[in-house]
Amino acid sequence: MAIKLIIDSEKRTWFLNNKIHRDIRPAVEYANGDRQWWFNGFKHRESDLPAIVYKTGLKVWMNSGQLHREDGPSVIYPNGDREWHEYGLLTRWEKAK
Repeated sequence: MAIKLIIDSEKRTWFLNNKIHRDIRPAVEYANGDRQWWFNGFKHRESDLPAIVYKTGLKVWMNSGQLHREDGPSVIYPNGDREWHEYGLLTRWEKAK
């Protein structure tokens, strides 16, 4: 098991066996506050939590690298707009009221 952390001026990225990966915490942390969770080289997060959180408030749910969420929108925009995806396919879009 080879764990590696690469730090540059824009981000910190964790790897496990040469794939972006980190258990529980974000695998990519950007200097601007954006965060991404990765599992075995795919953007992914368990427990119905977003895999990508931008400092702007945009939240994105992903399952094994695809936009996906079982019981709710997979993308929530800061203005309240929402998108639902099933395994990468857009199934519904709703503008904020």
